[in-house]
Amino acid sequence: MPTPDATSTSAQSGRLEVRGIAAAQASSGPANSFNGRLRDECLNIHLFWSRTHTKVTIGDWKEEYDHDRAHSSVSRHRE
Repeated sequence: MPTPDATSTSAQSGRLEVRGIAAAQASSGPANSFNGRLRDECLNIHLFWSRTHTKVTIGDWKEEYDHDRAHSSVSRHRE
């Protein structure tokens, strides 16, 4: 297992690029809910190989999230 110093050196030389996505603290409940679902249902289960793969995967997840699910706010408007 590489040491943190070895990983940093490899990353700086361009051989390895590892990026983590820190959890952001949003100030609104709906934003926190969306961010948590995105992280749990998409980001934590996929390994992204390129920016294109990332955009397509998140786009597919967002399409499903926006159009194929019943949301509580939609339910309230239909009553």
